[in-house]
Amino acid sequence: MPSFRFVHAADLDVVDILARSQRDFGDVARTRYASLIAAAAQHAAEHPDGVDFQTHVDLGDGVLTWHLKQSISRCPAPRVRHPVHILVCRWRGDVLVVGRVLHERMDPTRYLDPTLGWD
Repeated sequence: MPSFRFVHAADLDVVDILARSQRDFGDVARTRYASLIAAAAQHAAEHPDGVDFQTHVDLGDGVLTWHLKQSISRCPAPRVRHPVHILVCRWRGDVLVVGRVLHERMDPTRYLDPTLGWD
């Protein structure tokens, strides 16, 4: 079974995203978005061949992004209609490591230092 993990920075991103979701849209929306983030990470981990990822050489060797909207169908109804976040990730062997979870309008180069490790 494909596996993934979130580094500390990505965990902090998720905490912030879910807090904002709850504040702005309520408990149900928070739960739906949390389910979508988990489903997207699992869905992305099922693509070790790189299909459906976007490559970002500007962020470092092997850095990829996966938009949450690619995984909407993986969540039970009611679904998040317009997800706005991306997983910034790279492969470590057969494990997909998620380094950040960023809003689609954010410039990843401002939030991910290519010289830092992904541990």
